[in-house]
This record gives sequence, C-alpha cells and structure tokens, in this order.
Amino acid sequence: MKKPCLAFGAAIVLAAQFSTVHATEFKTAVVGQVIADRTLTIGKLSMQLPSGEWILAAKAQVGGGSQPNMPAPPLHRFAVVQVRDKTISAVIMFSGPAWSYAVTQWSDEPCKNVTSYIVKSTLNQTRAMPECFVVANLNAGAFEALSDTHKEVARWAHSNSYALPVPMLQVHHTKYHKGDYFRLNAHFAGGLDSAPAAEAWGREAASSLTAMITRATPLGQLPELPAFASTLGATQPVAAQPMAGSATAAAPGSAEARLRQLKSLLDSKLITPEEYEGKRKKIVDEM
Repeated sequence: MKKPCLAFGAAIVLAAQFSTVHATEFKTAVVGQVIADRTLTIGKLSMQLPSGEWILAAKAQVGGGSQPNMPAPPLHRFAVVQVRDKTISAVIMFSGPAWSYAVTQWSDEPCKNVTSYIVKSTLNQTRAMPECFVVANLNAGAFEALSDTHKEVARWAHSNSYALPVPMLQVHHTKYHKGDYFRLNAHFAGGLDSAPAAEAWGREAASSLTAMITRATPLGQLPELPAFASTLGATQPVAAQPMAGSATAAAPGSAEARLRQLKSLLDSKLITPEEYEGKRKKIVDEM
C-alpha cells in the first residue's frame, strides 16, 4: 500500500522541479552571459524579457540612501542587449532595491529631472505610489550621458565591435510601492516617426510591471519588441562575448562593420574627426 504513495510523492517533487522559474539573479549574473531563461530577478521583483537572445552587457550596484530609522537598500541594475547584424537593436535596463524595506510615504518625484521628452506622464500616480512614464528621442552621444551603467553598455559594445544605433528611442518607467520600486529603461533603434509605437509598447509594459510590484502577479512580462525595433536587419543570434582585455576577445569584423563602428565612435565623441578620417582611410585602403 505504500508504493503508490511513494510514487505520488515523487511525482510531486518532479512536477515542482519542472515548474520552477530559474531566473537570473543579480548576485550570480556574469557580464557576457546569455540570459537563457529571459527572466531577471532583483529582490522580490522578477521581469521576463521579450523573446529573442539577450546578453548581459552590464550590471551595477548603487549605494542606498536612508529613510527615518531605516537604511535604504542598495539599487541593483541589469543591462541586457539584443544584437542584429552587429548593431545593438535594443537595450533594456531593469533596476530595483536589493531587498524590500518599510516605507509608508514617498516624497520622491521620479520625473522631476526629465526636461527633454516626447511623452511625459505620471500615469496612475498617488502620493503613496509615485510613478513616471517617459518616451524620449536620443541623438548621438546622449545614450552614454544618461548614467554610468549606460557608459558601461557603450564600452561593452565598442569592445565587442557592436555599433550603437543613432537615433535611438528611450522608454522609461518608474514606480514606487510600499517597500519596493523599479526602474525600466528600454532603448530601441528608431527615430521620431516610431515614437507612437514605442509609447504603445511602454504603456503595455507599465501595466504588466505595475501588476508585478503590487503583487497582483509574481512576474512582470515585457511585451514583444515593437515592430520597428524587431525588424532592424535580419535576426542574427549572437553568442556571448568576452569583456575587453580577455585573451579570447572577438576578432574584428568586416570592413563595413569596422566603418560603422568607427562612425559610432565619432558620433559619440570618443575619437576626434582627425582620428576618424585617418582610421577610415586605413580601412578603405585595406579593402
């Protein structure tokens, strides 16, 4: 009579194993790895990325502030990228606190420093739940100026011969709730004509992430990439690349890719026009 019980118990264990979401957590994530499960977890918050191959290009820990009688936890931030034809077509950054903590009322205004935007909204903001939603257009060099993590992504891209697109659209969403908050920064290759599609994508993402942070659902799911971003060139899955300085660094690409990368460096003001022209001539002479 005991054997069926044992078999039933084993079945429960196996079912539990196969139903577990093996999310990529901040403390174990390694820059350069492919996010195989497409799920990022920070503290009690989990977000699932759109379909496709995503590579971790940067991660950062920013020291926490303080609340009355309660130190605030540090901020953890992931930055993942999707690559098509040696160009980064999408960058998604997900930030949140390392752990939840007791906050009864927020005084922060997430959008107070946003001065350049196409769309700006506080959505369903309340005094206890500050919220910010922004769609902005980024020109050459503006991406790296947003934060140190954006600079890290740019350095990772340059070291692996990936070009950052110009122009680029940014979708930003921040929401605070009790002891948690998150910040989403999504960047897509595209111009002003694609802003309505980026806004529609961002509002759908905001709805799902709001359900996550209010605990209506355990997992926030980002919608599929907007059509203008997902059709940049033919899809080319890219294996994880080592950081600059590694003995197995990626070999230089084609002349076309090198010229595009060189132009990106010039646009980002990382090299002078004279350096650009000299290197451009050398690549052309080698063709």
